[in-house]
Amino acid sequence: MPSRERHSQAQRDADEGASMPKSDVPVDLQKILDSQPELEEMLKKANALLKVHNPPLKMQDLQDMLPKAQIDESWTAQDELQLQQDWQDDPKRPYLLDSGGNKHIAPLWRYTMRFMGMPVEQIIGPRFDLGYNDSSNRYVDAIQSPHPHWSSKLCEKLWQLASHPLWMDEAGAMAICLQYVVKCRTNDQRPMRWPRENHTTDKFFDLFSSVNQSFQFQNGAKTIRDLRVEVDRRLNGRRSRYSLLFKAIESRAFRADHRPLTSARVETYLLSTEDLTSLTKALDAQVTADGAPLYRPVKLQAVIAKAARQSHDLPRDADLSGMREQVLLGIRRDKAKAAKIAAMNPQPIGNIPAGSGLPMKAGSSTGSPDQAMQQSDSYLADDEVGQEPDSPLGVDSDSSIESVLYQEYRRHYPIPDNGEAPKPAPSTRRERTPTSRRGLPRAGSYSPQAGV
Repeated sequence: MPSRERHSQAQRDADEGASMPKSDVPVDLQKILDSQPELEEMLKKANALLKVHNPPLKMQDLQDMLPKAQIDESWTAQDELQLQQDWQDDPKRPYLLDSGGNKHIAPLWRYTMRFMGMPVEQIIGPRFDLGYNDSSNRYVDAIQSPHPHWSSKLCEKLWQLASHPLWMDEAGAMAICLQYVVKCRTNDQRPMRWPRENHTTDKFFDLFSSVNQSFQFQNGAKTIRDLRVEVDRRLNGRRSRYSLLFKAIESRAFRADHRPLTSARVETYLLSTEDLTSLTKALDAQVTADGAPLYRPVKLQAVIAKAARQSHDLPRDADLSGMREQVLLGIRRDKAKAAKIAAMNPQPIGNIPAGSGLPMKAGSSTGSPDQAMQQSDSYLADDEVGQEPDSPLGVDSDSSIESVLYQEYRRHYPIPDNGEAPKPAPSTRRERTPTSRRGLPRAGSYSPQAGV
C-alpha cells in the first residue's frame, strides 16, 4: 500500500477510535485516559471502595439529614405555624427557591450532602458565618433587592473546591479558608477569636485563634498578614499546609490599601465568585520544598472525583427544590428561635464575638424577635468596611459566651469554649473508615511524572 494511502487509512482508524467511548467517564477526562491508561483501572478501584465505605445516599438518608422542627417550651406549635405562614407570605420565597437556570446547584448540593454530610446552604450560611454577595445579580422590583439566587459560576467553583483533598471532606476546614480570603480582601483587623473552631488536626488554627484574640498582640492595628507571620513564628519551624495556603491567599487577596475593618457589628463573610477564584489559585500554587506540585490542580481533582463516583446521586431534580426549602426554613427556624429566647431574657449580654452570627451591640437582644433578627443581619461587604463600631471590638468574653442568645445559637452550631483542642460537633454524617476518601490517593500523592 502506498505511503499516502497508509496514512489516510491510519487517520480514518484514529478518527473511528476517537468516536468510540473508551469508558464511562466524563468527556473532559478522556484525554487524560488516552495518555495514562493506568488511570482507568485506578478509577475502577476507587469506585469499588466508594460503594463499600461511602455509598450513594438513599432518600431516607437525605430526609434524616434535613432540619426538622422540635416542639418544646422554647419553640411551640404556634411558633412553628407562624414561621410556616411567614415563609409562605415572604415575597422573596419564590426567588430564594428559583435556581435561575443554574445547572451547577444540583451537583453541588448532591456532593456536599454525600461527602460533607450537610446541604451547601448550611456551609455558605450561618453555621460557618458565610454568605453570598448577590449585589451583582439583577435587581428585582417585586422584592426591592437583587435576585438572591447563587450564580452558576459560583456553584461550579464551589463544587470544584469542595472535592479538594486538603479538607478531608470537612466543610469547616474549607469554610475557614474561604473566610480568610474575605478577611484579606477587607483588611480585617478586629481582635476576635478567629477561627472560632478548629475543624482539623492542625495546631496552626489553634495558635491563630490565640494570637488574634490577644490584645497583647492584636490591638486593632495589626493586619491579618501580620497575624499569620506571628503564628508561623510560634510554630518554631514546624510546617503547616494551612499556613502555606494562607500565605498564598494573601498574595492574591490581601489589600493593604483597603481601609481597615474594625467594626464589631459585621460578622458574616460575604463571598463573591472572585473569592473562590482566589482560593482556587492559592491551592494550585502550593508546592513542596523541592518545587513539585503539592496537590493536583483543583479542576483536575474535581473531574477525577466525579469520574470515581460513577453514580447518579440523589436527590433527583424534581425533589431538589422541596429539600432546599426544608433547609432554608430550618435556617430561619434556628434564627427565630434564638431571637425569641433573647427577647424573653432582656438582659445586657456584653459584646458577642464577631463571627458568632449574632448582634454584637450590648443590650441588642431586647425587643421583639423580628427586631432582634434584623439587628443580626450584618454582612461583611465592601460597602460596610471601615464603619466605626457602636461598641468596643467584639472580644470573646465570659459574659457573652454565657448569654442566653449566644448559648441558644451555639446549641445548633456548637464550638469549643475552653480554648482546648475542639471536639467534633454532633453530626448526621454516616461513619466512615479513615481510608474512605472517595477511594482516591491521599493528598500529596501528585507528581508531574504520573500526572495524578
